[in-house]
Amino acid sequence: MDFEYRPISGSRTSRGIFVHNASFHDSIEVLFAIAGARHSAASAVLPSGISHRNNNVKIHGAPSRATVQQGVHLQSLSPSLESFLKLKKRFLFCITASPSQLSTCRNFVTRTVQTDLQAFNTTSMFRAIPKNVWKQPLDLKLHTTDEGELLVPFTRYVLQSEQTRRSSLAFLRFPDLPEELQLHIIGLCDVPTLFQLMHTSSRVRAEAEKLFFSSPDAWFCVDADWILRGCYAGDTLYDTRFLPFIEQLEIRLRWMNEDYWMSNHHCYGDQPEEVQAMPADRLEERMQEFWQNIRTHFPRVKRVTLCESYLRTRSELPPDIFRKLAHLCTPNIEVLFSFLKAQKRRDLRAERSMWQQIKKIKHVSAIREWTEIPPQVKIRVILPNKLFSGFLGAYENQRYKHYLHFQHEYTTFVMLTAAIEAHHFNGHHDPFQCPAPECEAQFDQPGEFTTHVIEESEHRKYIEPPTPLKALFNENGVRLKLWRQNRDRAWVAFREQWGWEGTAERRATEQAALYQIENDPLYAQRRPAHDSFILNAVLDALDGIV
Repeated sequence: MDFEYRPISGSRTSRGIFVHNASFHDSIEVLFAIAGARHSAASAVLPSGISHRNNNVKIHGAPSRATVQQGVHLQSLSPSLESFLKLKKRFLFCITASPSQLSTCRNFVTRTVQTDLQAFNTTSMFRAIPKNVWKQPLDLKLHTTDEGELLVPFTRYVLQSEQTRRSSLAFLRFPDLPEELQLHIIGLCDVPTLFQLMHTSSRVRAEAEKLFFSSPDAWFCVDADWILRGCYAGDTLYDTRFLPFIEQLEIRLRWMNEDYWMSNHHCYGDQPEEVQAMPADRLEERMQEFWQNIRTHFPRVKRVTLCESYLRTRSELPPDIFRKLAHLCTPNIEVLFSFLKAQKRRDLRAERSMWQQIKKIKHVSAIREWTEIPPQVKIRVILPNKLFSGFLGAYENQRYKHYLHFQHEYTTFVMLTAAIEAHHFNGHHDPFQCPAPECEAQFDQPGEFTTHVIEESEHRKYIEPPTPLKALFNENGVRLKLWRQNRDRAWVAFREQWGWEGTAERRATEQAALYQIENDPLYAQRRPAHDSFILNAVLDALDGIV
């Protein structure tokens, strides 16, 4: 979860504190923490001195906006708070402040977040740790979402095992074999070997490439927001050269309802008031653009999974907005849904719920209905990152290092819980007790411990790796420290390269960045260079991060 300063729309003198990359529960707690309350209290007050036109808190995207006046308690929020806090992962709310009040505002928010929110920031995380992860080999080099789901970096996906590398022998007569036999041998190769064959002769490369991207278990992951922005190379860290070959695509999004389409991705130039008044046909237009971008940039795609990470109850599945989106897809693309299904409460453990359209016979006619299906065994692959170059590359490099650091922190926790489960239950039965003081919880079956620390987040700090694995996790701790240092060094390098706002160095760097956007294919954008997504992101990062 990140905090960011940026100009308030329509104001040249005020800046706001925005939260983004936050889940629904994070956003709820952040809102109340910044308002000075704890534990989701129903009333709150902001300190005096943080105000702009008597509106301290503005909640964006609300049907009716909720505001807090200076020194006045917020007795109740809009009944629709839950619906519009789920709108999107950016710009959920802000505190506005004039330039003279910015320091006070920053100190208050920083202090509040660091003290009151530290527990809230982890309470709602890791709810979707897979139930069988303790049965899998321990792998600290995977990536993990903030909900605890495992992702495979592309470099890890194509990495050959030590045994394969040791047993590799030169097969110089392979080109002399009949073509049918060559194809048969290539068809027996595993994914890492196919990737190596994609760098050989054109004939072998073509067959290996086809088999590599048609693996039925591999799904390549991209963000829905990026697709809606047009899949431009300058808007992402991905290497977009891979897109035309992908056959199975997982599109990840935090939460989707009609407002996601109507306000989060409005037309360039639309004002907020215009967005709220958009007719229903704009919704369909946005959805059609979504599928058009997929068809254009992923021409080989055969299956698309719309993967949402917001927790829903069983009665909500599948939401009408997903049905509507799938209905607008072309028939040659199969669409599946993947939801996080809450068990009882949203703060308890969740599991994936997969949905597929299945043909059924009713009254002599065939219809297609959405049906829940057993979870699939999937390898969720993160696309390789592109080459970072120039002034914009300095920004993307520090962003990528920031991402890596937190991904490895998340993976460490997931693998730690899995290691403890496996130590007690893999091949034998050794019940154990929660390590937290004064907690008498006893774990007799696999999965009980993980569920417990998901729901009792304050107990996580007492977890220690099993004795046989302490050296492994200590080494991982050293790597985490290096990741943190790499992240910080990348930020300092980026900061120094761009200079400070108003300086000649900053003006020269901005001009060089504008030239790069207009001429470097890796940083191509939909919007004009001076108003491009990446340039705005760079300037916000330089001048607005808490």
